[in-house]
Amino acid sequence: MPDGEAVAVPRRRLLDVLDGCLSRTGTPPVAVVCAPTGAGKTALLTTWARHRADPDAPRTAWVTLDARHGHADHLRSAIRDAVLPTAAPGGFSPVCLVLDNAHELSGRPAARELARLVSRAEVRLVLAGRFPFPLSRQWLRDRGRLREIGPEDLAFTAPEAAELLGAHGIRLPPAELDVLLRCTKGQAARLRLAVTSLVARGRPVMGAPVAVPVPRRSPAGATTVNPATPLGVARARGL
Repeated sequence: MPDGEAVAVPRRRLLDVLDGCLSRTGTPPVAVVCAPTGAGKTALLTTWARHRADPDAPRTAWVTLDARHGHADHLRSAIRDAVLPTAAPGGFSPVCLVLDNAHELSGRPAARELARLVSRAEVRLVLAGRFPFPLSRQWLRDRGRLREIGPEDLAFTAPEAAELLGAHGIRLPPAELDVLLRCTKGQAARLRLAVTSLVARGRPVMGAPVAVPVPRRSPAGATTVNPATPLGVARARGL
């Protein structure tokens, strides 16, 4: 499992979706987290895996996929190596299997393994990838077994962004927080880079003024941001 973030914001609305995949009765749902690079997929899953609300939930086995796992034998071997250490002493126990970078299986022989895993009642399956990967989503959706988290879901809300800023000792007025969210589109990587820029300019004290401008209107009516400010730097970097 990847290292967790130094400052992790527990995003309860998303963690609850993932917790719903740990059903102990019937055939469990499958969670699919699909979004571009930088949206915060892996960060969300590592936070969830390390801080699950139910301590008695199935243990987590994690596999970060790459091109090698496109071969079924490599994938099966990686899953076995991840699952075995989670087995309860003296017997078998259900496991929550996280496959990160599941898009690596698209068009590869190992894609058939996903169908096999989905059919196993003792496996709670969580898949994350940058673009749609081989999975019978409609089949799962029709049976009420699909839980999906997409780019719009992963985007930080204003309260979540405020909590992230607060964890770094930064508090922005609502208007300035709105500018920050519009500049970064709430994307995790962009938002964290903007936070890093703010902190690098002198870690603000909670409640103290922060040099982030409210947008002004240019003569042509376009919204502009002072390029010398942290948000201007963020915009110049394409955030």
